[in-house]
Amino acid sequence: MQILAEQIQQDLKVTQNTVLTETVYGTITVTSNNSLELYGNLIGDLYLEPSTEAILYSMVKGNIYNQGGHLRIEGVVKGSVYRQQGHTVLSPQAMVEHLV
Repeated sequence: MQILAEQIQQDLKVTQNTVLTETVYGTITVTSNNSLELYGNLIGDLYLEPSTEAILYSMVKGNIYNQGGHLRIEGVVKGSVYRQQGHTVLSPQAMVEHLV
């Protein structure tokens, strides 16, 4: 498992199981057969490819595109969540502006 504990100011492609603890400014794409645990903030969009997993504990200021992954939202999404495929779970404390 990879742990990223520094601010990232570019797009990020997750190609191994990853924990992020700081802010990312850019788009995150989680590639197939990998996972993301986001404890930091994302200022940008999140794409989940098929056979991925993501757990969001903090804030996403952008859109989320679930293209076949398993998504669990514990935090805040200031944007839309597009459930194109896959499975999306909202915890009771989650706040999402638009669920499509």
